[in-house]
Amino acid sequence: MLSRSLIISFAVEALLISGLLVWIVQIGWGNALIIAIAIIVIVRLIIGVLSFIPAWLFRAEPAAGFSINFRQYLYLIGRECIAMMRLFFALHPFAPWLDQKDPDEQDATGEPVLLIHGFFSNSGFWWEFKRWLRGNGLTNLYTIDLEPLFGDIEKMADQLNQRIRDVLIRSGEQQLVLVAHSMGGLVARAYLARHGGDRVRRLITLGSPHHGTLLAWLLPGRNLEQMRPRNRWLTRLNDSQRGGPPARTVSIFSYQDNIIVPQDSAQMMAVANIPVAGVGHLEMAFSPRIKELVLRQFQSTDS
Repeated sequence: MLSRSLIISFAVEALLISGLLVWIVQIGWGNALIIAIAIIVIVRLIIGVLSFIPAWLFRAEPAAGFSINFRQYLYLIGRECIAMMRLFFALHPFAPWLDQKDPDEQDATGEPVLLIHGFFSNSGFWWEFKRWLRGNGLTNLYTIDLEPLFGDIEKMADQLNQRIRDVLIRSGEQQLVLVAHSMGGLVARAYLARHGGDRVRRLITLGSPHHGTLLAWLLPGRNLEQMRPRNRWLTRLNDSQRGGPPARTVSIFSYQDNIIVPQDSAQMMAVANIPVAGVGHLEMAFSPRIKELVLRQFQSTDS
């Protein structure tokens, strides 16, 4: 759904802007299309940069050793904008045509891992992450596409429940590991609250708004309502999991996250919280540090 929406919206925007340029400036369609694409890219970059303003204004105080200087912050903004371009102009739109198939039985080794994307995202988010994990010995990897884009997280938890069933049947295993980015962490926790942790050996969340994010007030939508700080749904979920979700859980988060605001909203009670410095929200799909931290969870002896 997201991939089709992104392709259609890009095409419509490009044609409308090109038509205006041809009509007003009276240039050829070829040049108009090139300029239109440039305008679309620039607007997306401006949106990416603007996301850092509320992230800075309402930032959480970093723990000792997790602050960055001005130059590092500029690099962070640049990397986050590049990540946004890669995701929304390549990986998200073309996710159905990328390598997102379930592993064949002869190729899959080790415990199954289900990767859960976040808000306004799809399985394309994990394309590079999956390739890296495969190169490091984790080959039994699965993804899910949660729909609709602005739907109820509880209903997404139902989709996750069915996907977990399918993965365990296909892999022949009794348990799996969930790795969830952003809103995906709340979907996983909603699933655990309803179904328990018998089928989940471990949950690893990356930049998830466990206590909400102020940026969720910028758009309407049921899932955005559920990600606003101190909303009724999220408060009830956190109250039910004061001792942690019913599965071993690790929350990896960045003190410079530009979407989870304030950044310490990604921390949870009674679980292992692992902070990093200088990593943006979408950059988590590509960050070597995040990949290493996730891999380390599979290698830890307390599994």
